Amino acid sequence: MKASVLLLVAAALCVAAVSGQSHPLSDLPAPLEGVETVFWLPEYPEKQFPAGALVEAVVGLHNNANERLNITAIMGSLNNAQAFHQYYQNFTYQPQQAFVGPGEEAAVSYYFAPDESFPPREFQVALTVFYNTPSGTYSSTFFNQTIDIVEVPSFIDIQGLFLLLPLLGLLAGAAYLVKSALERYGILKPKKGTRKVEVKKRVVAAGEENEWLKGTNFNQGGAKKVAKAKAPVKVEGSAAALEGTPAVVKKTK
Repeated sequence: MKASVLLLVAAALCVAAVSGQSHPLSDLPAPLEGVETVFWLPEYPEKQFPAGALVEAVVGLHNNANERLNITAIMGSLNNAQAFHQYYQNFTYQPQQAFVGPGEEAAVSYYFAPDESFPPREFQVALTVFYNTPSGTYSSTFFNQTIDIVEVPSFIDIQGLFLLLPLLGLLAGAAYLVKSALERYGILKPKKGTRKVEVKKRVVAAGEENEWLKGTNFNQGGAKKVAKAKAPVKVEGSAAALEGTPAVVKKTK
């Protein structure tokens, strides 16, 4: 029992300690009289921020006061558009260093990024610039408006691609049918895949078979004649009687 009471007391002390911590946006200093602010959003003038995108907000200060301003920091938050006291995200506290003399102007940039987990819907964003003078510390909330968180644009629309594929198939089929019809009616000649070589057969008349052999050795009787072998030569008389005498050669038929 005592242990439970001690735990409750410790938890209460912790909550009190946390609630006692000061936050830059919890108790904002009042603005300095004579200081005017303006803003612009270079990349998102329509105040439509993609979730997770880095947004640049530029604040311009015009010092109509009699004191020199020292811009020290800028911070912001993203809140419920219907209940501003419900905040969803605190943006980064970014230190600044800029001086604005009496009658002068200055502009500084602040960068913030809505969390990428936020769904597409309306939110409220508040951005505050902090500055001080020799007389004290001040702040001016230069942006406190409703914005829209939108979906991050996709480079490839998958759903649109699936709808486009059947359409491309229908167009390809229609083109094939038109081409086939034009070829069938002779309007379009079909493309030949390979070139055909036409071989003409020549009819040769009788007696002209060997006309191309005229003037050659093969033209004599249609074929080359084989020379007849000469008959052997017969020599009469003995070898002794014939010695020293001229040989008489007798040809036989």
